[in-house]
Amino acid sequence: MNESRGQMNLNVFLTSRGYHSGSWRRAGSRSEELAGFKFLAEMAALAEQAKIDGLFIADTTNTATESFGKNPTVTLLEPITKLAALASVTDRIGLIGTASTSFNEPFNVARQFGSLDHISDGRAGWNIVTSWAGEDNFGTKLLDHAGRYRRASEFTEVVTQLWDSWQDDAVINDREGGCWARPERIHEVNYSGEFFNVRGPLTDPRPPQGWPVLVQAGTSASGMSFAARWAEVIFTVQPNIESAIEFYDALKKMVVNNGRDPRRVKILPGLMPILGRTLSEARELERELSELIDFDTASQVLRRNFGMVEIDDLDWDDRIPVERLTSPEAAEGNRSRHAILYRLAVDEKYTLRQLCQFLSTSGGHMKIVGTPESIADVMESWFTTGACDGFNLEPPFMPGGLESIVHDLVPVLQDRGLFRKEYTGSTLREHLGLERPTVG
Repeated sequence: MNESRGQMNLNVFLTSRGYHSGSWRRAGSRSEELAGFKFLAEMAALAEQAKIDGLFIADTTNTATESFGKNPTVTLLEPITKLAALASVTDRIGLIGTASTSFNEPFNVARQFGSLDHISDGRAGWNIVTSWAGEDNFGTKLLDHAGRYRRASEFTEVVTQLWDSWQDDAVINDREGGCWARPERIHEVNYSGEFFNVRGPLTDPRPPQGWPVLVQAGTSASGMSFAARWAEVIFTVQPNIESAIEFYDALKKMVVNNGRDPRRVKILPGLMPILGRTLSEARELERELSELIDFDTASQVLRRNFGMVEIDDLDWDDRIPVERLTSPEAAEGNRSRHAILYRLAVDEKYTLRQLCQFLSTSGGHMKIVGTPESIADVMESWFTTGACDGFNLEPPFMPGGLESIVHDLVPVLQDRGLFRKEYTGSTLREHLGLERPTVG
């Protein structure tokens, strides 16, 4: 191990369904509990047992009617509600949730995540997304790709100013003098910009972490520019080590160019481990999961990810004609996912069936099939060669997928000195090795 790299960060993508789209159909999946809390709480406690840095709960505001109901979404129930509930049944693990800058207001998001940070004693993280679909549910129209990121940057500026609108020493709780907080230490922000006009101050004291950890995902030019300016943790789709190293180096240089310390920005590619005691057992599990894919639904998801490309006239073993595909640079949807699918369709010549299987299994993220030792080998190689700072682990099915990560994979990493055996801090920032922002 390269000692200068220290230990990796590990996050878990928490979904009661399992990341694989068909995993809810497996025996023992507890799919009848997907909209409840007990099962989710059990999985959170399991991840905390492994000393995982944080739990990530995604969100979607897009109800795709052409496939809605065939599979439960990976994001059932609203994230803030779930994370607030999880704060009461966990002690140390971080709690990261998604909130869109396209369909929210900065004041509300600042209050929600600030409140989550308070009630969890400093364990909150905000996954900042721009949203590329769902406007019909909000009676609005989305901006173009560049406009969404301009709004996101301004949105984040307002949120962080609101968190800073209370000085750390504003609350003095002076019972005798009858003063709970000093007004002179609480400030209006009086923000006026292209998209927002916000007076402030926030209604609540500054969060324990100063700012909840800022998380972002996206590998488009606009996404990387936003990440270099704001993100402290970056979830990224990197299917191979070569692309991961290229992205890592490029993003870290952009962080430096923004006057920030690259060591304080953690890049965590998504990883779906399909674990078995032997390689043949792992491959059999992979085969079993592949048989649970609903290809008709998968084809509609693929169609959306490709900007509503026409595929209804194609057979499963046909390739999508290149002339039907929009280039990733011109895509208005999820450009990161679009770029990976485009490369597979054009360069790797994937058939329609292969593309649907790829998207339904890991959503474009790296998938590794093997034993705990062989998967740990790959993770160690990525980490020590500078392809990442750790991983966002995506259990393919629940509860067994997470149980295998906790009981089989993490102990191997711990034995190799690649991951902690005990928490050494109490906040998400401390787990990740991130500094607490000071009030300017």
